[in-house]
Amino acid sequence: MVPLDWIPLGIAAVVCGRQALRAIEDDPALDGRGRSWFGIVAGGLGAAAWAFLVAAAVIDEVSRLQH
Repeated sequence: MVPLDWIPLGIAAVVCGRQALRAIEDDPALDGRGRSWFGIVAGGLGAAAWAFLVAAAVIDEVSRLQH
């Protein structure tokens, strides 16, 4: 069974990273722009990779059931 919790965690990382970037833009004294971008990129890639793996597993299982 594939752990599906990585997909919402990746989406949450993207959302939190974007919120952090907005906060940094509003207050230039804040640091962490690189960490924000890392959260956006890593979260997006992680969610996309797990979504792809889940879709591939579902398609494989459906094709096995049809034959």
